[in-house]
Amino acid sequence: VDVAHAAQGYLLASRDALFVPTGRGTPIVLRKSDGRTIGHFKGAAGSYAVLSGDELISGPGNDGSLAASDVASRESLVSFWGSHMALAPGSIFLLGRGRVAQIERTRYMQLSRDVNRLQARLAQLQEQLKNQGPAANVDTASLDPKTLEREIATAQRQRDACQTWTTRTEWYDALAATPSAVVVGGSQGVAAYASDDGRLLWKQPVAGRVLAIALSDQRVVAVDHVGRLYSFRAVNDAESTDS
Repeated sequence: VDVAHAAQGYLLASRDALFVPTGRGTPIVLRKSDGRTIGHFKGAAGSYAVLSGDELISGPGNDGSLAASDVASRESLVSFWGSHMALAPGSIFLLGRGRVAQIERTRYMQLSRDVNRLQARLAQLQEQLKNQGPAANVDTASLDPKTLEREIATAQRQRDACQTWTTRTEWYDALAATPSAVVVGGSQGVAAYASDDGRLLWKQPVAGRVLAIALSDQRVVAVDHVGRLYSFRAVNDAESTDS
């Protein structure tokens, strides 16, 4: 199958579709059965993507942010300030320049959908009022932009409150998470934070710049910019290196 845009990043697959990051362009989705292009997403461009249920997270865009899009409609849902994301049951973990944070995932995404729905209603109402003109007989009780604006502001505040903790970190080039720990890596270091409150569990120096992290049971494996592998084992909130 010939694709009009060069694939840049790892392919993702659902039961019926393939999702293709394209680097400078937004991701495209192909029908798995015959490879035909279904369409483009409206989220952030970049070579990074994560598929989670009915949402595709992609990026980082030109501003270094990530964006979540609805898989079915391909419409953008919300942008995230981080350049790295990890998912765990019920949680989103974000890593950006100098900080790592946890977000209550289900409520955050539902409120994002609510905000988008209300903003679409407001735009439709404003267009309707504009076309009717000042002399039109408009039922202002049922058509009130101010009411919708207040509802949008309330939903946005509730969404912001879904970020349960944030903490500063020295390292922001790699991220992995489990339900109990968030592990970050970067220039000459790896650190683990508690998933529930962000407290530092341990940190360990390394020789290079860590670019990827994998987790398995109580073991952390990291790889740096020259291909060196580091293996760590967490013991009693401390940390020991195996290699």
